[in-house]
Amino acid sequence: MDKWIKCIAKGGNVMATAITAKTLIDEAQKRHALAHPTNKSHPSPVQALGESLIAGLLLSSNCKAGERISLSVKGEGFLKHVLVDALPDGSVRGFLISRAAEVPPVDSTLGPWQKGLLSVVRLKLGEKEPYVGTVPIVTGHLAKDLTFYLLQSEQIPAAVGLAVNFDRSGKVESAGGFLVQVVPGASKKEIARIEQNINKLQSLAREIAKNSDPTVLLGQIFDDMTFIILDEKPLRFECSWSKERIVRALMLLGKDELRDMMSQDHGAKVHCDFCSKLFDISESELDQIIKQLGAKAE
Repeated sequence: MDKWIKCIAKGGNVMATAITAKTLIDEAQKRHALAHPTNKSHPSPVQALGESLIAGLLLSSNCKAGERISLSVKGEGFLKHVLVDALPDGSVRGFLISRAAEVPPVDSTLGPWQKGLLSVVRLKLGEKEPYVGTVPIVTGHLAKDLTFYLLQSEQIPAAVGLAVNFDRSGKVESAGGFLVQVVPGASKKEIARIEQNINKLQSLAREIAKNSDPTVLLGQIFDDMTFIILDEKPLRFECSWSKERIVRALMLLGKDELRDMMSQDHGAKVHCDFCSKLFDISESELDQIIKQLGAKAE
């Protein structure tokens, strides 16, 4: 089962969240009909979206109920843009745009995102304006650049690991990641031990493929340090977009615009980028919306 496990070292100075998300990434791949590129020099859109979804969930694991995280990564190579929304209830949605036409020359020293911008939007309870942090993409590898973001923009010493593995047929075999954060007050010795343990994980992808239990990954990170589990939650790919929300959005267009839709298109089709669902609004439904608007105006 896809889930995250959040824990804290017994001394209270190091926090960590570990995630397994194979089913969730598999669902995202199917919904967006993503396939591996025929050009072998191009990175996998499935892997890029999968790592971004896991990254969004890791960030949201430290949020309170009612808060949300939006992660945006804009690259200058084959991968153009990914946008992820994640909630602390374990739900996440997202989509990726790649460049179908000409792709700029690849810098072999950089990862799949090449250069670009990474942004995190944190919408907190009781705050009218969200916190927005943006940093340049330095390495092109999302895990490393997210680690850089946390230190540079939020002043949080952290380590991030992300992995999406595939079988020979190209299907998602395993997926997961971890986020380790140092709490103010941690000693240099504690930090050094955690760093040493993380460095021992020579291949996060290999570790996740061997065992799908996040507790095992946490055990390797903390090694002989005692840790306490704070939260364990199931994860799911879920979009909040619905026909009811579309109707409310259409009402904002006004009666004249809706009448044009009725006369020209005999209805409306609305595509959701986040979940790839196509919502059909019939001509009679548009007429009903117009009548509702008329009743409100009276």
